[in-house]
Amino acid sequence: MKNVLITGSNGYLGKRVASTIELSQLNIYHLSRSSADNKDIIQCDLTNKNDVKNLFNQIPFDIVIHCAGVVPKSSFHHHEEEYSKNNIMMDNILSFYSSNIIYCSSMTVYGADITGVIHEDEGFMPSNNYAKSKLQDEVLLTEASNPYYILRLPGLFGGGRKSGIIYNVIVKLLQDTLPNIEDKQKSWSSMHVDDAAYVISQLTNKDITNKILNIGYGMPQSIFRLIDILKNIMNKNNVDDINVDDNWVCLDVSKQKEIIGELMFSWELRLSEEVKIITNG
Repeated sequence: MKNVLITGSNGYLGKRVASTIELSQLNIYHLSRSSADNKDIIQCDLTNKNDVKNLFNQIPFDIVIHCAGVVPKSSFHHHEEEYSKNNIMMDNILSFYSSNIIYCSSMTVYGADITGVIHEDEGFMPSNNYAKSKLQDEVLLTEASNPYYILRLPGLFGGGRKSGIIYNVIVKLLQDTLPNIEDKQKSWSSMHVDDAAYVISQLTNKDITNKILNIGYGMPQSIFRLIDILKNIMNKNNVDDINVDDNWVCLDVSKQKEIIGELMFSWELRLSEEVKIITNG
């Protein structure tokens, strides 16, 4: 039975990954900076080299699913020093662990002004320190000897999250209005957190062969299209449109499909589910 370590298992994505793969034939270890008095969680500060060394000396992990990281709390939260912790964590892991890694990166490595179909070999123009730290993590991993999957994830929603663009648009539409959304927010794509967790869980059963994968639904998405779909789902076409251009982005997910096949859910179905949950919540 494989020993699988999930970092950031107390976090938004990490929790969903853990719950998704717990029923599989894997021996799951949960890791967090804080155990929160949970005996099932290994407490380890991944920015502390000695902590990381002790962790990997104690348990022979077959796969590390690296979800832990500093993420933006707002559009203004982009301090370089804070995000350098992401690179320290990756460097520490690679210093003491030489086997398989599934790394949760971000589509933000492509930049803030991309449009159209985006392939994994696109040029990179990360526009903030968070995105730069994710790209640097990718570089560190590809230059190491560990077998890897690098997953470029879009923005995640669902799973009880009460923040983010999708949540805010639904809440405002219930009030027959729309939130203030800056037109400059061009490169935007989203995925339900449970679908992202499903992809990750499926990859634990595959040979890890040094691939970088876009993760998503493989369809054009934009703020403009999000609002249009939600207005139709919620029968809110009486709500005035806002000045947002249809600068759509479509992550090319052909590599994802080759490895794990089609997803069970679509973007529109997940949005419909989210409308029901928030409306009844």
